[in-house]
Amino acid sequence: MPRPITRIVSSSPVTYLQLRTHAPAVASIAESLAGRVRYLYELAAGVPAIADDGVVTPLNPQGRVGVDRSGPPWGDALQHPIWIWEGTPASTSIYGEKPIASLSTSGSKASVRARMIVRPFQLAPLAPYSLGQLTVRGIRTAGAGTATATIRTYAGTVAEDPARTATLTMASSTVLSSATVLIPLVPGYVERLIEIEATASVAFAVTHMSISQIVRRSH
Repeated sequence: MPRPITRIVSSSPVTYLQLRTHAPAVASIAESLAGRVRYLYELAAGVPAIADDGVVTPLNPQGRVGVDRSGPPWGDALQHPIWIWEGTPASTSIYGEKPIASLSTSGSKASVRARMIVRPFQLAPLAPYSLGQLTVRGIRTAGAGTATATIRTYAGTVAEDPARTATLTMASSTVLSSATVLIPLVPGYVERLIEIEATASVAFAVTHMSISQIVRRSH
């Protein structure tokens, strides 16, 4: 028994040669012309094209119907923070103010564990959500000269994991400085180790950190 016409769905395009005059009228052409309309409707609307016929397109990474803005092939990815930690420069006038980390001696280190939920996405090379941008902001807090630090982001939770680095340079005691580095991410619960190492004996404080999804289609 032939399948009902309502079940036809296709993501396959037709070629110019298939649509030329006197080209063979094969079933794949009709399936493409009718099926792509249904495919696109479900992606755009997020509901079955025919109510009593069910969903015929693949589910997106969120387990739902339609474009979910999680990156190709499911639409341009949303740009937003994934993880944020804010402190403040040390102060004697406001109770409770505290920086994320304070270092003053070359070689001294501080570490932070970033725990976050990364939105499900289709795994692919350079997919938007596969790399988050870590931004670290700091300020010189004492002494003269320039405070510097190496920021290391590990691909896991221990210092033996592969790392990427950036240099944070803080020449001012009144203006925040920042450094950025990309950090590998995967869908779901993610924990990453971030390490800050002073590379000059000038005191500084790290006041802000964030990991953000920064691109729409690809890194």
